[in-house]
Amino acid sequence: RMSSIESNVSALRAEIEKLAQAASQSQNAVTAAREIERSVRRVSAEIIDERLAQISPLLNELYQRLRPHADWRTIDYSIRGDVRRFLSLKVGDGLNPQFVFSSGQRRAAGLAFLLSVHLARAWTPLRSLLLDDPVQHIDDFRALHLVEVLAALRLDGRQIICAVEDPALADLLCRRLVSTVTEGGRRLDIDLGPLGAMSVVTDQEIHPMPVGVLRGAATA
Repeated sequence: RMSSIESNVSALRAEIEKLAQAASQSQNAVTAAREIERSVRRVSAEIIDERLAQISPLLNELYQRLRPHADWRTIDYSIRGDVRRFLSLKVGDGLNPQFVFSSGQRRAAGLAFLLSVHLARAWTPLRSLLLDDPVQHIDDFRALHLVEVLAALRLDGRQIICAVEDPALADLLCRRLVSTVTEGGRRLDIDLGPLGAMSVVTDQEIHPMPVGVLRGAATA
């Protein structure tokens, strides 16, 4: 009987050792997984910092061209958070534009950031830019600056599709967003069709304004 008990005790000890070894392996796996997670987060943060460092010069150049604010001529960014990283822009003495800019100024600053991200994309061969009413809440002064920025992007060979509500602004975009002096822009007017669905009601080509036309009018 004692021999049987000792045999059971030995078997139980062996089972305990096996379970302890499995628990140790599981703990090691958890430790390795946590280390991998920390490494992934660290590498991800480094990639984000590297990408933002590439975007920063473009962001400032576009910000200065769009001129959201007369006093704050430069803009910077800051990142906070470890698990979820949050990006925020700042002007002046660390001020958040969200709280000190008007809606139009915020939109102009946001456009500068989005355009800088678009221009910094080295991983895609696509050279198309789609904008849905980018001049909303923006005054005419900054809208004209945006048109000039888009015109510069068009000269770089990018396709730009821009939806606006103002017909005069649409014509201006067509005349300015050209890659050559002889190539016009195309304007599509979209409205409700007979069946209640959105359809193209007008499709016309807007030719560039002839060079020197205003000079000739002033002379006359």
